[in-house]
Amino acid sequence: MIAARSSKQIAAWSAYWSEGNITSLPNLFVDNYSGDVLRFWDEAFSTLEENGTVLDICTGNGAIAYLARDHADR
Repeated sequence: MIAARSSKQIAAWSAYWSEGNITSLPNLFVDNYSGDVLRFWDEAFSTLEENGTVLDICTGNGAIAYLARDHADR
C-alpha cells in the first residue's frame, strides 16, 4: 500500500514539474524571479561569452537555470 501511494505522489509531482513550474509554492514566489532579481541575473548572464556554459550545482529549485535559458533565448 505504501509503495502504491508513493507511486501516485511521484506521478503527481512529475506532472506538476513537467508543466514548467519552477517552485513548489508558486503563489508565494510570484515576484521572486522578476524585478531586481531578474535584472541581477540578466546582468550576470550578459557577461558570458557567446555560447558560454552555465553550470547549476545545488542552487535551489532550478529557477536560475531557467532564467539562464530564457536569457539565452532572448
